[in-house]
Amino acid sequence: GAFSILSFNVLLPNSMDGWWMYKMYAPGALLDPEEASWPRRAALIREEIRAAGADVVCLQEVCPESFETDFAFMEDLGYTGKEMFRKGRFRPATFWRPSVELTASAHRDRALVSMFKLAGAEGRPPCAVVNCHLQAGPEGARRLRQAHEALEFVFKAAKKAGHPDPARAPCVVAGDLNGDERSAAVALLERGEVGPDFLEDGEAVTSKPKKSPFPPMVDASAAASEEREPPATLVVADLIPLLTEGGDEGRSTRISAGAAARLREVFADRAGPDGVMRADQVSAWLVT
Repeated sequence: GAFSILSFNVLLPNSMDGWWMYKMYAPGALLDPEEASWPRRAALIREEIRAAGADVVCLQEVCPESFETDFAFMEDLGYTGKEMFRKGRFRPATFWRPSVELTASAHRDRALVSMFKLAGAEGRPPCAVVNCHLQAGPEGARRLRQAHEALEFVFKAAKKAGHPDPARAPCVVAGDLNGDERSAAVALLERGEVGPDFLEDGEAVTSKPKKSPFPPMVDASAAASEEREPPATLVVADLIPLLTEGGDEGRSTRISAGAAARLREVFADRAGPDGVMRADQVSAWLVT
C-alpha cells in the first residue's frame, strides 16, 4: 500500500496579515482587484486540493491568527487531522485524511515532521513527511542546517522505533526550500553530502562536510517533468536578473543601476518635504 502527498505554498496574506502576495501581480494585470483577495484564492486552492485527492497535504505560509477559519474547508474535503507549526509569523501546516494515521510529530527549525502509517497497516514502519519552509534570503548555511537537522531527527526517530535499517526508513521532504539545484540544502537531499567547497551565492555554507543519514533522494517534480511539464510556481517572469547585476545568472547582492534609479524615483515621489518616508508612506508603496 501507499499514500499520496500534496505540497502547496498558499502565500501570505491569507485572510489577514501580510502584503507581499500582491507584489506577485504586475500593475494592471488584475481586471478586478478582488481576484487577489483571500476568498477568491481560497476557492482556487480548495479546488486544487479537492482535485488532487491526496491523503496528506502540506501547506506553507499559513497565518496562525486566522488558520482555523482560513482552512475550515479542509474538513469539508475529508481532512480530519491537522497540525500547524508552533511558532513564526507564517507557518507550515499538515493535514491528513483518515486513510492515514499520525504516529508521532516534531517541530524542528522551520520544519514540521510528521510520522504517518496507512490506517490499519500494522507492523509496517511509518513514513516521515517533512513539511518545511526553509529560511529565505542569503542564508544558505542556515537552510543547510535546517535540512540536515530534519533528516537527522527522522533517522534517530526511525532508529529509536526499532527500524532494522534506519537509513532506509521511508522519508519524504516537501515544502518550500527557498532554493534550487544550486542551493546547499537541495544538494544535501539529492547528493547526500555537502562539503566546505560547496558555494552558494559565492560563499561557503559549511566548514566541514555535512552528510545526510539517508541515500540521495529523488526530486519528484524533476522526475515527473520527463513526462509532463512541471507545475507553474511563479505567476510573473523572473525579476532577479533585472534587479541585480553580475554574479551567477543575476544571483548577486549588487543592485542594478536601473533598479537603484527606480528606487530613487519612488523615494522622491513618496517622501515628505523633509526627505523622509514614514511607515504609512512605505506601507502605501508596498501595497499599491
